[in-house]
Amino acid sequence: MLVKDLKIIEFELSSRCNARCPGCERTFKGETHPDLQLNDITLARYKKILPSKEYIENKEISYCGVMGDPLVNPEFYEICEYTLSMDPDVITVSTNGGLRSKEYWTKLGTLSSKDPKLAMTFAVDGFEK
Repeated sequence: MLVKDLKIIEFELSSRCNARCPGCERTFKGETHPDLQLNDITLARYKKILPSKEYIENKEISYCGVMGDPLVNPEFYEICEYTLSMDPDVITVSTNGGLRSKEYWTKLGTLSSKDPKLAMTFAVDGFEK
């Protein structure tokens, strides 16, 4: 399969997370599992993976939170900015929403209002209600 044939590309931008959800593989006795390798995809690495518009244009780009929260990535905003400049159909983000300042969320909201292709899903695992 060629990249041009893909419709959705999913990224785990970070293996780090601020939450300690009880059912998560990251959690061991209420703390981050000691054997877990913690890392982030840098903007430079991301650009090597998706180096031009043909890799992103007209695709759904998903930043999931399987083992980490994408907003932990220190370059999350810049990654979104780069991706939006390549005209994706949509960027979907799954986050627990427990990170970053009001100013950061305002800045991210401004980026989203310029290009309404950025969709956020807020999810917290282990919340009994």
